[in-house]
Order: sequence, then C-alpha cells, then structure tokens
Amino acid sequence: MRCSRGRVEEEALRAVKPTRRQLLILSSFLSLIKEKLESCLAKELPGVEWRVEPVGSYAKGTMLRDKWELDVFVLINRDRDWIKARGEELLRRCLRGLPATAKYSEHPYLTVQLMGLQADVVPAPLLSEPRGVMGVERTPFHKEWVVRRLERNRCLADDIRLLKSFLKGIGVYGAETRVGGFSGYLSEVLIIAAGGFRALLEEASRWRPPVYFDPEGWGSLDRLKRRYPDSPLLVPDPVDPDRNVAAAVTRRRLAEFILAARLYLEEPSTFYFHALQPPVDPKPLPGVLVVFEGDFTVLPPDSLWGRLKRVAEALFSALKRSGFPVTHYSLQTDEAGTAMAFIGSLETHLAPVEVVEGPEAWGVHGRVKGFLAARGKQGALAWITGEGFIAGVRPRREANIVSVTRRMLSRLPGIPGTRGLHVEECPGGARCIEAARLADPTPSWLRLALARR
Repeated sequence: MRCSRGRVEEEALRAVKPTRRQLLILSSFLSLIKEKLESCLAKELPGVEWRVEPVGSYAKGTMLRDKWELDVFVLINRDRDWIKARGEELLRRCLRGLPATAKYSEHPYLTVQLMGLQADVVPAPLLSEPRGVMGVERTPFHKEWVVRRLERNRCLADDIRLLKSFLKGIGVYGAETRVGGFSGYLSEVLIIAAGGFRALLEEASRWRPPVYFDPEGWGSLDRLKRRYPDSPLLVPDPVDPDRNVAAAVTRRRLAEFILAARLYLEEPSTFYFHALQPPVDPKPLPGVLVVFEGDFTVLPPDSLWGRLKRVAEALFSALKRSGFPVTHYSLQTDEAGTAMAFIGSLETHLAPVEVVEGPEAWGVHGRVKGFLAARGKQGALAWITGEGFIAGVRPRREANIVSVTRRMLSRLPGIPGTRGLHVEECPGGARCIEAARLADPTPSWLRLALARR
C-alpha cells in the first residue's frame, strides 16, 4: 500500500519509527512478563475468568522510537472494589523476582523496570462493554477501536507517529497537568478521523475554539458542552460519546497546535518533529524566579504540578495588578526536591509613583475634594483627563518585583513538603542561569519558524 507523504514527512518518519531490533526486544520483554502473569494467575484464580492483554502504543502499532515502555492490563472477572483491595498484592506475587514498584492511580498498579525497559502492569475488571466504566478501564476498548481502524488503512499508523512527534516537537504532547496537551489516544483518534497527518493539519488550520470534532458522528455537541463548558476542543470518545477525549487540552495548547499546523503547511520543515529539532539557545526575558526546595515526593506528580501552577497564576495576576508588564509564567520540577516558577516581566523595577484616576470633575464634590486632598499629600500633581476625570499620582507601596513576590507568597497556600524558599530577580542570580529556558517565552519551534521569515 502506497502512502502519500511529502519529503519532510518521510524524513521525519525514518527518525521516529521504531527499529525491528527495538520491537524484538520489547516483544521479548512482553513475553517474559506475560508468561509470569499467566502461569501465576492460573494458580491464584482457579475458576475465575481473566486475560493478560498488552495495550498502549506498542500493542496498537503506533509507538515512537524513543519509547521503550509497555502497558499490560491484567483483566479479571471481578468488580472494581475487589481489584482495588486485592489487585496490588496479587500482582506482587505474580511478578515476584522482577524489580517492581507499586504506584497508585484509579487502581493500584506495578511498574517493572529491567535493563532500561519499563512496563506498567495494571489490574482492572474484565468488562464486556465500555459504557459506564471509569478512567483506565476504557483502555482495552480504546485499543480495540484503534486496531480495528488501522487494519483498514495501514498508512495511518505511521501518520499517528508523525503527529505524536509533531506534538512533542511543539511541546503540546501529553494530557498531564504540567502539559495540558494532546494524549496519545487523542492523537490516534484525530488521525483516524481526519484520514492522515496532512489532512488533520489542514483541518486544524481552520479551527476556531471551541472546536467540535466527532470521529464517529454519534456524539452530542450540546451534551459535551454542558459537561465540559471550559474545554476549547471537544472530541467525543469513539467508545463512550459522553466523554471528551480532549478534556485535558488547554486553550493555549490548542492555539499552539493551530499556529504550528498553519506554519508547517505553509513551509514544511523537520524542525517541527521532536527527533529532528536542532538545539536553540534560549533568549530569556527579565522577571522573577521562585524556587521551592524540600521533599515533594509526598505529592502525586499531577498534584505537585497543579499546586505549582496555581502559585504561578496567583503571582502572575498579583504582579499584573501591581503594574508590572508581565508576559508569561513557566514551571519546572524534578518531582522530588526542587520546584521552580518563573514569571516574566518586561520591567522588574517600576517608577516610585503610579498614576491613579479619580472621580469625574463634576462628580460628588466630597469625593472630588477627598481625591484632591490625597494628591496634595502625595506629590501635589493632578490633571484632568480627556474624558473629564481627575487623575494624579501616588507613591507605590512596592516598586521591586522581588519584594512584591515575597509579600504575595506569604499570603498564598504553600506546597506541601516545602522546607526552603528562594526568590531571585532575573537576569542576575545563579539560579536564573539554571532556569534560562523557563525565562524564554518563545517556544523553540516558533523561534526557528521566525528565523526563516
């Protein structure tokens, strides 16, 4: 089957498609885990129906070369409460002898890490249909839907790889809180529904939020809007039309995807794909850097990113209200001992006085007199604006971005696990050099696109 792609896409595909050797290694790893599970479950659950099923991008044939990971579901004919109560211990017994770590999401699961390979082994109920199921329990149905459609058009698997690499390259891949972007499953749904990589970019170049994109034609725009009123992209799940597959996508990430799609179609380049991007030196803006230090393993990663984001948003708004020309905020954490928030501002020191607008000159005279009296005490400078309001100046309470930030931090809820807090004006301090990329508001792909204009 001949797949219609341009030269740039073919070059990108050669860089992101897994090698035969990689697939053989992962296949052997899967066989090891599957054999241990199946022999154990036959003894542990006599008379109970169960199935060990690989899922995720490896099982669907849509994985990228830089992913050496597997997802394996252990589907057991037991209810959700049984899985939550006994699933973790069952998997521990079955995977004894392999280096496995327990993790917790909707259901407890184990992660096996062996010689650079990783497999998430997830217990879940064995279900006959996807309606009314929770979260990860839909995953086997998602796999089945994707595999069936890729069998009809073999070109689409590689087009999905291109889209995933494109989304990674522009920084919008991942449904985690820290990203707020496109999940792997959403990428698969979009390509299958659009009919290919180029076809999807053509569609996306015409999108205007809120976007409704229905792959099966069986969703309800009104129903999804009611359930997800703030979502800029609404994509009914092909196996559960009441769920929005794109619920994690923020307005900013959608805007970045639309712009990147337009620019790529105008002038295709390999630098949009994550495996082929040349290094780009950051061009930081001034601003303020807040560094939290402590033990953040007490929080799940998504919770930590969420709290860090709320701190940054609050600081951004407070600095804006204080008169600083703020540009953006960005976040970074190793999810262990350090978390950083950078708020960019075109100025870090403001004038010692600020303009304040008072009542209209013909307004209530008591208010006018009070405003003039205050101006007399605060610099004896006042004027009438073109609209007839009295304006003047008053001393700023604080004119330095660091002092305002410190004051606001004292009022905000902290991040659990924090033991130390550092606030630094950038550029200038040593930590600012470490956080240079946080201070650069222009994504590398957009900087490269601008350089070609």
